[in-house]
Amino acid sequence: ASDVYKRQVLKYCIFIQYYYSMKNLNLQNIDPILKKLDEAIDKKSAKRMLAFEYFNNNMNELSIYLNSCDYYLDSTLNLIEPKVQLEFRF
Repeated sequence: ASDVYKRQVLKYCIFIQYYYSMKNLNLQNIDPILKKLDEAIDKKSAKRMLAFEYFNNNMNELSIYLNSCDYYLDSTLNLIEPKVQLEFRF
């Protein structure tokens, strides 16, 4: 039982160290282009604005940059149509 208790204490200590190290991460090193694109509601307009601001209005260079950052932007929404309309009787 002593070894089991020691392993549990060790796991707990590792968890505490991980929690505090992740809590203290400095998030100021985030790429401003990716940050602006993530915060944007209208992604197409945001991409045009970023291309104008950072890449001399060249959308191809922006696409190359986003691909090099492994940033995936889905410009289409796949909305699912409901099969049945809910109706309430009052």
